[in-house]
Amino acid sequence: MAFALQHPRARPIGTRVVAPAMKSFLCATRYAFFLGKGGAGKSTMAAATALSLADRGKRVLLLGLDVASNLDEMLGVTLGTAPTPVPGAKNLHALNLAPHDIAAFAAWVGGSEGASYDHLIFDTAPSDACALGLPMGWSHALRLDDDLGTLAHPSAFDVARKLLTDPAQNTVVLVARPEASSLREAHRIVRRLGGLGLVRQQLVLNAVFHAHDPRDAQASAREARGRVALDLPAALSGIPRTEVPLEAFNMVGLTALRAVFGEGPPTRTVGPVIPAAETIRDPSLGELTDALSSTSGLVLVVGKGGVGKSAVAAAIARDLATRGARVHLTTSEASLASPLDVRAPERLCITVADSASQQASLEALSRDLAVATREVVVVDGAATGRTLELLGAASAHHRALDAAVTVQSPLARLRDPDFTRVIIVTTAERTAVTEATALQTALRRAGIEPFAWVVNATVASTCTQDPLLRQWLASELVQIARVRQLAERYAVVPWAA
Repeated sequence: MAFALQHPRARPIGTRVVAPAMKSFLCATRYAFFLGKGGAGKSTMAAATALSLADRGKRVLLLGLDVASNLDEMLGVTLGTAPTPVPGAKNLHALNLAPHDIAAFAAWVGGSEGASYDHLIFDTAPSDACALGLPMGWSHALRLDDDLGTLAHPSAFDVARKLLTDPAQNTVVLVARPEASSLREAHRIVRRLGGLGLVRQQLVLNAVFHAHDPRDAQASAREARGRVALDLPAALSGIPRTEVPLEAFNMVGLTALRAVFGEGPPTRTVGPVIPAAETIRDPSLGELTDALSSTSGLVLVVGKGGVGKSAVAAAIARDLATRGARVHLTTSEASLASPLDVRAPERLCITVADSASQQASLEALSRDLAVATREVVVVDGAATGRTLELLGAASAHHRALDAAVTVQSPLARLRDPDFTRVIIVTTAERTAVTEATALQTALRRAGIEPFAWVVNATVASTCTQDPLLRQWLASELVQIARVRQLAERYAVVPWAA
């Protein structure tokens, strides 16, 4: 039996199931891994699935594999490495595993630790940050690469690999948004899964938007962009899929998570009409770029996966080049490899980097810092988890340098506010702002003071009358107010078609 996707008001469209609120996955397999690009909604879907199964009387363990996991905030409980009961959810326990703790991961997958649970649901790290979002070392175990050395416990890996590749035991759930970059990542995952035997797959398209009134330009543009993205490549179109509608409430708390599957009151109310004069007073990205203007130095753009770091980094690089600076943009987003629309393209150089390890990332940062002594280098940074790991590696490298050595360490350069400006990017969503706050705390702990925040892809400066977007706007304004309190300086970027 496959995952059953049901909803009393669901309607079939071709091979798809379109539901106003997705009914629960009725998980027939013991294991389920939720994979996808950062910001796609993996944590929401994994947590909602685990909660729904627990509500049906199944004993469920939800495991977070991301160093920047936000399951604590979603579930309303502090999680550690041991199973913790989730208040208000009988039969549901949750924990967070350290990304490098492959022994603990092996103990839960096929080991004795999980024997008392009917289902183990894994909320993986962003797949664009590491191999399939699995803990370090499992890329080797699943034959994704061959440069990680000899495995310490090959027998444990063999047992776990057999379980993960058994379609009667494990389901892979690909989560994506109706956006080109998110679907490209889902496509990449499917290609990599093809040779691994992970054949039981489901595709969840999250936050699909349908305009209430086709005459509303903002709402119609959102729906149209999503419709274009949903013209899926063949590798994805053949996978059973469900479309989950965009909701106007933050996915925090058990009530919201139950509402994902239509199993609880979602508290849908039409938001107030916010006068435009009250929503456009925030600084723009152009004003922030004015403050960044320089002939050299590093601009490091960081944040949670899926918040639009690459787009913000590209916009900053373009604007600085237009202002006359010689700019080098380093990004992991291959779609930015073509020249950007600037009046002086010869002043903008773009490098697509793919740093798969901490050491490679640290070496790439060192090269960027060297170039930044003679021109402006804009770095499209990694997702929060990888940024934290990079900070740890940079700190260790800094401590290892002999005090007599005159060469500045990468960390020393990052700490210099005259040389490095760190931009934290977030969306106006509660979990995104919370994660950005934690990232700012980690940066300050390392002696790095963020230069500014960017709140990306907001409805705030539009005049939409769409009921769902109006309610979303009311929620956004609360989070933008949080950012004003947290940031020394900030900018708000409107959603653009």
